[in-house]
Amino acid sequence: MKANRFAAVMGTGIVANAGVTLPVHLEWQRQAAAVVWAAAAALMLLLAMRPKRSDTRNGALPMAIMTVGAGALLAGGGWIGDTTAVALDAVLWSVGTAIGLTTAGVALYRRNNDGPPNPAWLLPVVPPLVSASTGALLLPHVPDAVRPGLLGACLALFAAGVPVAAFMLARVCRAPRTAPAVWIVLGPLGQSATAALLLGEATGHATAALLFALPVLGAALAWACGAAMVTAAAVRRSLPFSIAWWSFTFPLGTVVTGVSGVAAQTGSPAAGWLAAALYVLLVAAWVTVVARSVPRPPPRGGPGFSSLSGWPAAGTGLGSQP
Repeated sequence: MKANRFAAVMGTGIVANAGVTLPVHLEWQRQAAAVVWAAAAALMLLLAMRPKRSDTRNGALPMAIMTVGAGALLAGGGWIGDTTAVALDAVLWSVGTAIGLTTAGVALYRRNNDGPPNPAWLLPVVPPLVSASTGALLLPHVPDAVRPGLLGACLALFAAGVPVAAFMLARVCRAPRTAPAVWIVLGPLGQSATAALLLGEATGHATAALLFALPVLGAALAWACGAAMVTAAAVRRSLPFSIAWWSFTFPLGTVVTGVSGVAAQTGSPAAGWLAAALYVLLVAAWVTVVARSVPRPPPRGGPGFSSLSGWPAAGTGLGSQP
């Protein structure tokens, strides 16, 4: 199984995007999000200049591309200008959607995966849901003539992505509960809820979107509690660092954006504070993983590891695929 370095771009980008969409607003919030977004964009460019075959083997690449694109729209406009941000997001959304549809199609073609169920099977089928949500963010910024087509595409991506993700979730939920892979399950749950809420607002069906999103987010929060217990047990047994640790970031970030969407549409203070609390956990996880990802000199007499170019792939985690 090969690890995908673009998981780091996903995990960094979602910190910026979720920070902007929080219902709790602080004076420095958008500026901090812009810094994190710029880091994600720079990392994506760096990795693109040093490509590896494993980078194209699952859905991390298209999700990273679209996450950076959405970040340009949400956080980067103050630095690069709103017009440039919209144009950049439109290009990255188009590229990411095209690649994501390919990965999802290949995953369905190879639906008879060998071996036991693996949470990494979810990665190739989540990009259409990311396309649906990030495309919905782009809707207010595109010309009127383009808007109906973009909205139709987002609705089609959502309608196709949800049953495929549900099918794969039903298989993956039988997989052994191992950390950090167990957190990947949050990705399709949080992303589908986020997409539903954004599209519900865009189409005037916010109530129907809430009826879909609330139970999905409830399931995500219940799963997160179980995943936290699995992770705590793994830490007690010693959990070695690997690129799989990025599983702690992006999936949780999608739940943050989903809960933030509920807070925005309902005005619920409880949902707002829950989103803020989950975001604090997201930032803590991100800081921890970034700190462990910094390149370190090799120990005397043995190989070290070099951040994004050579993470040891310990266990089954984000970015791995049969």
